Amino acid sequence: MTNFDSMIFIFSNIGETLSSFAILKLSFTSQQIIATVIAAVAYQAGLSPPCGLWDNDQKDDKGTILYYAGTSILAANDPEGYPLFWLCNTVSFLASLSTIFLLMSGLPLGKKVLMRVLTGTM
Repeated sequence: MTNFDSMIFIFSNIGETLSSFAILKLSFTSQQIIATVIAAVAYQAGLSPPCGLWDNDQKDDKGTILYYAGTSILAANDPEGYPLFWLCNTVSFLASLSTIFLLMSGLPLGKKVLMRVLTGTM
């Protein structure tokens, strides 16, 4: 193979190389967006949990306080499911934050194994 033939081979395959790099960059960008949205949703769910919060103290007939203002309604109505909600919310928040930090740290785009691991985390 002469130098001219090798140059023709390189220039004829440059489109495939650029297109695969563009696909990896698009995947990288979409993973950043998805991880950011998951982190935002988990953060918001932590600030205002499902079913909301009690807006005032709940008292029974004798005057003893059953629920304090600002306490989660879900925690009062479903005491077994509430810790599960917090566990899932915390895991999704931390996984999305770690994905964002890994992507922002300058992860090389050519490492397909790392990109698959990051995709699996989400």
